[in-house]
Order: sequence, then C-alpha cells, then structure tokens
Amino acid sequence: MTDQKVRVSVVSYLNSKPFAYGIENSAIRNSIDVTYDNPAKCAQRLMDDEADIGLVPIAVIPSIKNAHIISDYCIAAEGKVESVLLLSQVPVEEIETIILDNQSRTLVIVLLH
Repeated sequence: MTDQKVRVSVVSYLNSKPFAYGIENSAIRNSIDVTYDNPAKCAQRLMDDEADIGLVPIAVIPSIKNAHIISDYCIAAEGKVESVLLLSQVPVEEIETIILDNQSRTLVIVLLH
C-alpha cells in the first residue's frame, strides 16, 4: 500500500465553504492533500494531472480526460444568482467590449453562447 495522499482541488469561494469544511473535518483528512484555487485553476489541476479530485465548474468536465462525476452533490442554485456585475460608464447598448478574467470558464462559456 502506498502512503501517497489523494490530491483534492477545491474552489476557494464562499459557496464551497461547506464542502471544504467537510473535507477538513473528516476522518480521512490525513489521507488527502487539499489545495484551494479559483475555478479555472481547479479544472487545470485536473487536466494537468496535478489533482485526483476537484470541485470544478460543470462546463469544463468534457475537457477533462477520463472525467467522472463521483458524487450527487454540487454547488448550484435555482434561478439567477446575480454573481456577475457589469459596470459601465455608458448604457449597455453602447458597450463595445467586455473583458473577462481567467477565473471562471463557465462564465466565459455562458457569455460566448
């Protein structure tokens, strides 16, 4: 048997605190190595084989080789969550460019489709 820990990447946002708390206070805590990252980094860790398990945006699952959903639990909401705020000095109809950060691949996918 190996002493290698299971590598878990968890989103470092407030809505994942219950999940993180469960991991940090579980009986298996000494068997896992937890990192806290933004959503895009969690997904990248899985794609680069730097994590064995990750709490990732559903939009990236098709991009992860041999991805498996291992739980019925998720972070979700019914209806709009209003977690994105678009600020502008001109009316929305006059906005010509929107620049997105690299932390949320789901947001990019939603806005591009």
